Amino acid sequence: MKTEIETLKQVIEHQHGGRGTHLHAVKVHRMPQRSGQWNGVVHTFSLTGNSQAEMAYAWATPVDGSTTLRYFAVLHQGGVTGPLEAVKAVLSALRTAT
Repeated sequence: MKTEIETLKQVIEHQHGGRGTHLHAVKVHRMPQRSGQWNGVVHTFSLTGNSQAEMAYAWATPVDGSTTLRYFAVLHQGGVTGPLEAVKAVLSALRTAT
């Protein structure tokens, strides 16, 4: 678990700048809608040194059909007010991109 948290911290810092500090983790259960379903653990980090947000959310999920992980890091801003909203934002962006 510590290695996962450190990796997620690095992803946040690389993508968004600043310095992340792990606060906690929560299970997110996203019910299926038109497309996309995700269930997993989202980690919340405080973020210093970023001009856009003071918190960020991060998680990893396997790429379909493999054991390779894909990492996501989302800032706490706009409509993203918690872990569930961070997952919804990513799922929406992925649907739009395809």
